Amino acid sequence: VLYVGSANARSVIRQHEFYFPKSKLKKLKKKRKSTGVTKNKQDMVKFDVLLTSYEMINMDTVSLKPIKWECM
Repeated sequence: VLYVGSANARSVIRQHEFYFPKSKLKKLKKKRKSTGVTKNKQDMVKFDVLLTSYEMINMDTVSLKPIKWECM
């Protein structure tokens, strides 16, 4: 996901590209229960890679902080 643009553009990205919708999560929950894998907040993230700038991270720290990042 390319995370750049105006505040409104980034808001749209967060709404549509960050997390799976609740209806999709219910399906994932059922699937994980059958395999014995537990679901956590990190499992809801849609993307594997987020590309952004230092400035965007500073502006949207509240939205980006809950995600467990592996590399920055």
